[in-house]
Amino acid sequence: MNFTIPRSVEQFCLDVQAVAARSGRSEALQMVVELARVTSTSEMAIATVLSSRPIDAACQELGRTTAAVDVFDPEQSVFLVTALSRSGGHTRVLREVIDVDPGKRSTVLVTNVLHQVELDDIRQAFGDASVDIQIAPAGMALGDTVDWVQERLLKLRAERTYILQHHFDAVVSASVQPSLVKQLYYLHNCDHSFALGVHLPHAVHVDLHGPGFHVCREREGIRGNVCWPLTAGPREQIGQGFGEMVQRTCTAGGREKFDTSHLIERVPYLLTYPETVRTILATTGGVHHHIGALPAALSAAIASELDAHGIGRERFVHTEFVPNLSHYMVENGIELYVTSMPWGGGRTLVEMMATGLPILIHSNYRSMLLTDQCSAYPEALTWRSYEELAARLRQFSRAVLQRQSEAALAFYQRHHQTEALRSAVERTLRGESLPEPAAPTYTPDAMQTFLDLHAARLDHVWVTASDLARREAQIRELEQAFRMAETLALERLAEMARLDKQLILTDQALNAVTGLVHQRDAEIIRLQEQLREKVAARPTA
Repeated sequence: MNFTIPRSVEQFCLDVQAVAARSGRSEALQMVVELARVTSTSEMAIATVLSSRPIDAACQELGRTTAAVDVFDPEQSVFLVTALSRSGGHTRVLREVIDVDPGKRSTVLVTNVLHQVELDDIRQAFGDASVDIQIAPAGMALGDTVDWVQERLLKLRAERTYILQHHFDAVVSASVQPSLVKQLYYLHNCDHSFALGVHLPHAVHVDLHGPGFHVCREREGIRGNVCWPLTAGPREQIGQGFGEMVQRTCTAGGREKFDTSHLIERVPYLLTYPETVRTILATTGGVHHHIGALPAALSAAIASELDAHGIGRERFVHTEFVPNLSHYMVENGIELYVTSMPWGGGRTLVEMMATGLPILIHSNYRSMLLTDQCSAYPEALTWRSYEELAARLRQFSRAVLQRQSEAALAFYQRHHQTEALRSAVERTLRGESLPEPAAPTYTPDAMQTFLDLHAARLDHVWVTASDLARREAQIRELEQAFRMAETLALERLAEMARLDKQLILTDQALNAVTGLVHQRDAEIIRLQEQLREKVAARPTA
């Protein structure tokens, strides 16, 4: 559909009502989806425009129904999502909440709003047959998808309904009518971007880290929100083999953490990942590992930056996918985890603390929603300039690394173990209050942010909304390439396991053959001895 960004929120909501009355709610819902997607892909709005109470109310109005559940089933839980992938923080959070939910039956309803859900991805993410997964058919109109969701809510009669949607999913916000849900929990996952559903009046608003909790409470006006901890489950932990200085560092994250070329109305950040990598390698003299897909242009920029400063490209080790991040860190002897930049990654941060890795955090100067510094252990060091990054790296002596490792693991064990999440969920379900996370200590650099905006205008970085489809096609291609790399990595792991087994069998066969050779050699020696004896016994002429 042809979409024009509205001049006012009030007029937009009136237009949504008018379109629904004239053309049906599918077109009206599509208007909401388009506005949410344009807003969340504008870098001007990132960490600034987070929600809209009137637009959430408009979505609820589009989903009005006379249907109602009479008796709810206390053993049934429903999890409403937009899409799922086989990996990523979104899927892992959903999996962890399902694991601690008290219901005996769990059903995941996938709205499939963008019609891009891969069934194989879902199966790999949820190999457990105890989780029932239902996916809305591809190509279904949005209004029909609302009907599809509501029919299942009516049939399942779940005591607990959890929302873990993508930010633009107007179907979920329209579907969860008060008459169809009893206990409704909105997990605010996309909290640095504009998201629908933030202001659902009958939902308990759940934030997943302290900064998000305080922003939603104080800036978005959400009262009664709670904070559930992220967790990582059992993880391998690094040993105590730290060197005198850091030699092996690592960073992990999706492409959007390092590169914003997929956004419209981009605002250039003062610091770049290629220069960050160069600074790390020039300071440590070691090797830096990167886990996660990178755009080809960014990979080329990293190589060019290293070449320009005489740093061997082999010292930047890039791996697109690993099945187990903690295992990779342990196996490769990583001594320091350097968080993604300019955007942080909260779920990966928790996993690294569970591994006991010291962490060096980039302090994003625009918003505390874009940095990990307010979610990490208090002793973690931060940086905002290349000079500060180099100075911090030089601080990591063996003793400092050891202390930081112990602090990271202790913080994880106090705040992020599975039992902490289970306790928070159970107390929330019982209607009990939870302790509020400590107010974050963070100071933005408003002047530098202004200068970034000014540079964007001078450089004509703005991109029209018509470019959004092209950028989304690029993202889909990258996601497909990532899935292929991920599948290849899993196939290689399986092949390695098969070869290991074959090698063991070959070794066993070789040992058996060697034993036979030894027996043959002994037999030859015995026969030679007999021959010599016979020759010696033969009478001479």
